[in-house]
Amino acid sequence: MRSFSDPETCFSFVDGAAIDGHHVGEPGALRCCCCGAQVPLDGPEGHQTAVDDLPHDRDCPQRDVVSRYWMRRFAD
Repeated sequence: MRSFSDPETCFSFVDGAAIDGHHVGEPGALRCCCCGAQVPLDGPEGHQTAVDDLPHDRDCPQRDVVSRYWMRRFAD
């Protein structure tokens, strides 16, 4: 497992103008630069999403990237 802050990983933010309920220039979703998987930053339940929620393609080289929180909670 690798951290999303590893310099070899790449994620981007999708402009909120493309997501309902967000303003232009406001980040609306998180996207994987390798496979294009994305999740909204504010889900319908109001919870914050993270790199752990990205539905990567099966062959995505970033599929093993998780947050430090996920590592502590589930991998220890």
